[in-house]
Amino acid sequence: MVTTIITTTIGKSVQNRNIDVTTFTNTNPAFKIYIGCRQHGDEQESEEAGNRLITHITNNQSLYSTLTIAVCKLQNPDGKALSQRETSQTIDMNRDHTLLSAPESKVIQSFLNTFKPDVWIDVHNFPPTAGFMTSVNKQFDCDVALDKCNNPATKRTLTTQQFKDLLNELRAENPSYTYEWYLQASESGTVRHSTEAPHDARNGGALRFNCLGFIMEGREARSDEVFATQEEITTAGQTAMLISLIKYLKNHSWLFITPPKKLAVGETVSLKSGTDEEENFTLKAYDNTSHTVSDYTFTNVDTTNKSTANTTAVTAYAVPSNLTKVITLLTDHGIIGADGKVTDKYEIEKLKFGSSTSTATATKSNKSDFTGYKIYRVIDDAAQGRFLNYFLEPLAEYGITEYTTELSLPIAANTNYSILRLTKNLNGQSVPCVPPSGCNKGCPLHCECYGK
Repeated sequence: MVTTIITTTIGKSVQNRNIDVTTFTNTNPAFKIYIGCRQHGDEQESEEAGNRLITHITNNQSLYSTLTIAVCKLQNPDGKALSQRETSQTIDMNRDHTLLSAPESKVIQSFLNTFKPDVWIDVHNFPPTAGFMTSVNKQFDCDVALDKCNNPATKRTLTTQQFKDLLNELRAENPSYTYEWYLQASESGTVRHSTEAPHDARNGGALRFNCLGFIMEGREARSDEVFATQEEITTAGQTAMLISLIKYLKNHSWLFITPPKKLAVGETVSLKSGTDEEENFTLKAYDNTSHTVSDYTFTNVDTTNKSTANTTAVTAYAVPSNLTKVITLLTDHGIIGADGKVTDKYEIEKLKFGSSTSTATATKSNKSDFTGYKIYRVIDDAAQGRFLNYFLEPLAEYGITEYTTELSLPIAANTNYSILRLTKNLNGQSVPCVPPSGCNKGCPLHCECYGK
């Protein structure tokens, strides 16, 4: 049996509506799963799938006695009330997992900073039409589509074959529904699996918590379908997929739960990329003229599926204390820096931008005084994941330089990047940390409980 079942209000929306999480807690769980639904306020089936999953787990507790599962069935209550995708401040929450500009995003992040998921499942709905599909007179036909985290800087993910095996097992267990590998089709017909951008929940969560991320998309009704009928099929299909996915993860936890090799100083870190591993894109599509469903193969496939820029991992980063918005954002992500001291001694790399901010060169030197800086040590675990390695690097495709205006970050060609890369500690000590509130372990400077 599940040890405890508690529904908690973890925060409020801008318009003062509750954001609730139902947590099924077990002592010493094998792993922890966070399932977030209805980030987009107009995606009602995703909320109902979350609601049905809560009912299912409550009625079948013995099946989940080795797991801890948290379900937020409605992450964007204002968007629901307003019948719109965005929050009441017109912020798309699934483009906000880096900047955390929406109060609702901060609420979710604050909860997860404590919960620390091993798996994050992001549940959505999608329309059957898209620009390119309309141009070929077709619509998507599957009931539910699934994809994994695709950002190459993430450590925990599934290979293409592992994901195919997972999808095939989900199909075998749920033959009443059609399940596909999620894809995106541009207006021109170029197709790929979903984005590698960390501002979405699946990739952002994978980077931040070193967890395994999924996105699940249930199809909305076509114009030729009875809305209520397809809505029920989609909701039931998503609920069934969630149940089967949790079962699969429970039975195959060795795929992702074994701690990956710790990130070593000097190790290559991906900063830019194309799409995930490629293959032929063939799926079931509905023809608007013949009103039949048949295989449709996309021929214009995006094959830029590899890292296109890299850097090397460092010991820590030193952020000037006057970059208050950057420091506040890191705090919102649950990442706390230590005040630099006169006695701190490090080998540093100072980056200088070239004729544009898309290139930079590094100059090494030693520095013995870090007063006026916050020092953030790089931690490769659930406390911090690989977020700093990606976010604070100025050439990262979706990193800090994407938000220079929002973060009041001075960046210009032919100038120095104000955040320093600390490559080596020269006084024989690890970077000091700020112990979390209530910590009484008396950790030394290496502070193994940092961020936990």
